[in-house]
Amino acid sequence: MILSINTNYTKTTPFEERIRLIKNAGFKSVIMFWNGSDVFQDELLCVKENGLRIESVHAPFHMMNNLWTDTDPMQSLIKLHGAIDSCHNFAIKTLVVHCTDTTTPPPVSECGKTYFKGLIRYAKSMNVDLAFENIECPEYLDTIFGECDDTNVKLCYDLGHENCFSKGSDVLGKYGDRLKTLHIHDNDGNSDQHAIPFDGNIDMDRFISKLKELEYYGVLSLEVMRDRSDLYDDLTDEQFLAKAFEAGKKLFEMRQG
Repeated sequence: MILSINTNYTKTTPFEERIRLIKNAGFKSVIMFWNGSDVFQDELLCVKENGLRIESVHAPFHMMNNLWTDTDPMQSLIKLHGAIDSCHNFAIKTLVVHCTDTTTPPPVSECGKTYFKGLIRYAKSMNVDLAFENIECPEYLDTIFGECDDTNVKLCYDLGHENCFSKGSDVLGKYGDRLKTLHIHDNDGNSDQHAIPFDGNIDMDRFISKLKELEYYGVLSLEVMRDRSDLYDDLTDEQFLAKAFEAGKKLFEMRQG
């Protein structure tokens, strides 16, 4: 059983300590975040020294809307190319990418399609899969997947986002054949809490049934946040990670059953 968790489950604990605690909790894999090549290289060394695998790397996303407006897109493109380069240099196959940012992105544009197609081509030349994530406005996935049938265009399915941002969008039903990696977390259906599975109102039985239907037996990756709500105020990092691991283990057993 290999369970994965995001390295940024909290921001208040130093990175090196977080990695040690993640390993001690039983996780064998992590989701990393790209914050510049030098920082990423140092963090990657720490992860590898602790014997953990990298399930995926998350690209920066706070500037993605620039690609649709053609307003100062170069900084966005430079960062995205940097993240792709880091994945290539360290033989990491999957980079998770947002199509947009915020609940009110610019409309779909021809320049946006051009920029994303260029990124996809570049990533393919570097042997990196781009796993596009369903976020606030999953309809942008329709544009990306409709325009690009390259073999390195994949889906990162975010369970929590569909529950609080786009109920009934059935992203897995539409794009499950491109599923590459998961972001598993829970919420109350109203806000993006990134809670531990079974602490919100998401139907986990239905989710697992869908994974079985798709014959997805890849890594179960949690993307949970200790500081996103008051649910875990009374827990230490160790207790939070232990609870997360037990939830992941339960999901794994449900999938195996």
